[in-house]
Amino acid sequence: MSIRRLSQLQWFGLLVGGLTWFAEYLAGTGASQARCNPGSGPWGIPHDALQLALMLFGVLVVGSALVASALVFKRTYDVEEQAAPPLGRIHFFAAAATAANLVFLIIILESGIGTIVNQLCHQA
Repeated sequence: MSIRRLSQLQWFGLLVGGLTWFAEYLAGTGASQARCNPGSGPWGIPHDALQLALMLFGVLVVGSALVASALVFKRTYDVEEQAAPPLGRIHFFAAAATAANLVFLIIILESGIGTIVNQLCHQA
């Protein structure tokens, strides 16, 4: 695999996971707020189905970013982080992206399942 392709995969793995989690978080929070707002009752928002769709989308996209970063890490495994650029940088970012994407994947799964299972719109 060429250095250019490794670099593209490395940036995909590094940036896409966090951006996807953030977008999924905002969309899920907005859906929950809309569901609990009495004025949006006539809209008939299917909260659980929407949260499930957001969770599955997030898992697919972050999972592909995780696979991309793990592939780059594996391809540059014999390169040290302190090696000369660009391979040293690519290996370092791939290692960081692999760990971060694993964390983002767990967060998306836990928040999605928790939102679906938990009763929405509690009144104190």
